[in-house]
Amino acid sequence: MNQVFQHNVLLDRIRQGDNQAVKELHKMAFIYCTTFIIKNQGTQEDAKEVFQESMIILLQKLEDSNFKINCNVRSFLYSICRNLWLSERRKRGKMTPIIDEEGKEIVMIDDTRELEEKIEQENKLVNIFDKLKEASEECQKIIELTFFKKLSTQEIASSMDYSLSFVKNKRSRCIKGLRKKLGLI
Repeated sequence: MNQVFQHNVLLDRIRQGDNQAVKELHKMAFIYCTTFIIKNQGTQEDAKEVFQESMIILLQKLEDSNFKINCNVRSFLYSICRNLWLSERRKRGKMTPIIDEEGKEIVMIDDTRELEEKIEQENKLVNIFDKLKEASEECQKIIELTFFKKLSTQEIASSMDYSLSFVKNKRSRCIKGLRKKLGLI
């Protein structure tokens, strides 16, 4: 059973009022949100409040029976927490740079619609990375070199010791396979 399906089952249990499912979700996601907030000038109390607000947002979304997520529910909640914390810091006037778990500075978002779009975009990326992990090691490498390291086809062929035509064909098949896994074709 894949992870996204398991997480949607968990969300369905929460929809049905299963308190144990809420506890499982809390246990699964709370530490990630707390760690981010504390690393970025927050307190344990701030983390509890932001996490609770994130859970409320998720529960409101669950009122829509058609609502499903295409990524890990923990990542979804983390995105909500992160964006709520950024908003809270802006309100407090703490404009020092915020650093994510990878050491990158996070850009602040001003309006709710933009925040929701950002969360949706992040969830799509998480889904892409989850599906990419299912691809062969060779496909992962070619996609990484193409899209993340921005290498040319010739550079990829040289670095992997393949012919130019092989890389072109393999990249095309890998991208097609990834798009299929994502339900885009």
